[in-house]
Amino acid sequence: MFGKKADFVFIFFGANDASRYFSVTESEYAKNLSVMIEQLDENKVILISPPYHNDTLDINNRSNTLICRYRATMKKVGQLYDKNVIDLYGAMIASQNPNQYLQDDGLHFSARGYDLLSELMLERIMN
Repeated sequence: MFGKKADFVFIFFGANDASRYFSVTESEYAKNLSVMIEQLDENKVILISPPYHNDTLDINNRSNTLICRYRATMKKVGQLYDKNVIDLYGAMIASQNPNQYLQDDGLHFSARGYDLLSELMLERIMN
């Protein structure tokens, strides 16, 4: 069984699944999350939603509309297994400038993005 020695296991999964390069349906995504949760020590699992994406820079590969559907699917799986879900997308868009969390490509995290992610993870661990 995976994750036996870990204090916490974060599943940060979905941004690539929500891209047009991959053909992972939302039901397949939910099944994949379920398999991972079931193979880990369920008490240690914390889910992290897919992040915000700057649609104006990369509309052909990803969209926030699609990312939000995967985010909702993750939340449903989290409820099913009674798992904590860090809503990274929600935290990013709560800012007046969510693009500050991304590099110039509109996809990968900037230093501020990694700071936000680590703050959210630490907050969840401490509570």
